Amino acid sequence: MPLRYDCSTASGRADGLREAAAAAPAVDAFMDSGQDDADFVDLDDVLGGRP
Repeated sequence: MPLRYDCSTASGRADGLREAAAAAPAVDAFMDSGQDDADFVDLDDVLGGRP
């Protein structure tokens, strides 16, 4: 039986890489703006503790 390659996952990865490349200018602009997203809100504080 010949080996088969599932292209659906490779296609999904390629889509993800294209999306990441498309977002790069926005990321660069955010970093260049001097803003900092280190002051985040913990989701446990927002949603409450998890069971």
